[in-house]
Amino acid sequence: MVRIKKPSWYSFELDNYSAPSCTSSTKTYFGTIEDFKGVISGRASKTDDELKNTFERFAAGERKIIYNAGFIKTRFAKPAILIEEKNIAFDSTEYRFTNVYGFYYYVRFDRAEGKVYLLKQGKSFYVVYRMSLINPIFSDKVIDIWNRLGDMLWGFPGVLKYNRKDKILTNMLGLIESKFDNEQAAREHFNSLSSFEWSRFFEDVFGDG
Repeated sequence: MVRIKKPSWYSFELDNYSAPSCTSSTKTYFGTIEDFKGVISGRASKTDDELKNTFERFAAGERKIIYNAGFIKTRFAKPAILIEEKNIAFDSTEYRFTNVYGFYYYVRFDRAEGKVYLLKQGKSFYVVYRMSLINPIFSDKVIDIWNRLGDMLWGFPGVLKYNRKDKILTNMLGLIESKFDNEQAAREHFNSLSSFEWSRFFEDVFGDG
């Protein structure tokens, strides 16, 4: 376990691609400026201009930026304090993800490796994770055929990266595993964490599909 003294972490408020298409909402991610730079790298669409410009202003030192996340005006980023981090790994796992319309996707992966973080923002404490899934596959079980997971990603562009050669799917920004009102409860959960509820990760895979 590593004690971090002077981190530079932020929460980023982004358009929630897993919301029904007729609505708009936001989703919170955590990371550093360098982490977010990895998200927007390679995004060539003109529709991304506002996000890229917003990030460039933020990286240049402008901190309290209001921008459009979908149809919602919100603050782009807020500072957070990284208290601790540790490595975590899971062996072969199968998970049933339920999308916003109540339909299921069944997901398998051979192994998951990454880090879990304890952060403080305002009066709240967050347990946040970033993971790499090795050889993830999925099926809707309507036709019992398993397909490679990563060739098509319907969530927020750039939040997930897929290494086709090594068959590894990684979330570039930290996802909220849980939130607490006091540090003791957050630490106890952080120290005892042995599994995840994976829905926030797979929201970024399947979007609202």
